[in-house]
Amino acid sequence: GTIGAPGNGPGQLSDPRAVAIEKDGSLLVLDAGRNGVSRFTSDGRFLDFVAMPGGYHPNGLALEPDGAV
Repeated sequence: GTIGAPGNGPGQLSDPRAVAIEKDGSLLVLDAGRNGVSRFTSDGRFLDFVAMPGGYHPNGLALEPDGAV
């Protein structure tokens, strides 16, 4: 299936760069265009978005063993 749609609103992706999968199966998508991370369920339902601090422009995404991004 498809995760997200083009755009800048909730559940939309502007410039996706990386994906990680959490232990519970949730998908994290790094969106460089929106400067943050969107989280989706394993079946593609949007959960939330966390903005990155200003001036930070990530190009990758990694999870620590304890689940920290």
